[in-house]
Amino acid sequence: MDKKEITEVIKEHLADFLECGVDIFQQKGLVFHVVGSRAEAYQKPFFQVISMENAIIAAVSSSVLKEAERLLTGKSREEIFECPLLYGQSVYFIPDVKQSRRKEMLPEYTYRMLEGEGLLELQGIKGFDNSLMFDADGNTGTYIVFYAERDGEIAGLAGASIESE
Repeated sequence: MDKKEITEVIKEHLADFLECGVDIFQQKGLVFHVVGSRAEAYQKPFFQVISMENAIIAAVSSSVLKEAERLLTGKSREEIFECPLLYGQSVYFIPDVKQSRRKEMLPEYTYRMLEGEGLLELQGIKGFDNSLMFDADGNTGTYIVFYAERDGEIAGLAGASIESE
C-alpha cells in the first residue's frame, strides 16, 4: 500500500467512527458534525475533534453542539485543540512507504510481542498510557503490544486495539 491508499483506508475508518461520509475530509477548516448512535452508546455528551489534511471535524452530540460552536468558531487549529472540553491529543503520522527503508533491530535491546491475556504481565507498567492502560478491574482496550526492553526496563512500547476483523 502506498501513502494515498493508506490515507483512504484511514478516512473510511474515521468516517465509520464519526458516522459520516468520507467527503467530510475534503472540506477546509472547521466542520461541525453531530453524531448519533456513537453519542448514545457513551450515554454522555460526546465531543471529539479530528484534524486531517485541511479539515478540522468537531464531532459532537447534539446536546453540546451550541457550546462547541461557541467555543471553537473563529479559532485556529492550535486554539481548537486547546479547548477546555478536550482532553489530550494524539498525533498520527502516515509514512511514505516508498521512501522507507527497513532497519535492523538494535542488538542491545530485547524485543517482545504480547497479545490478549498475555498483556496481563504488563499490568502496573508506567509511562506508556497512550499505548497500554488498565482500568481498576485490570481490563484494557489494548489487544496487542510490541516493546523494546534494555537492562530489564521497557524503553519503548507500541500498542493497538482491535478495530475490525
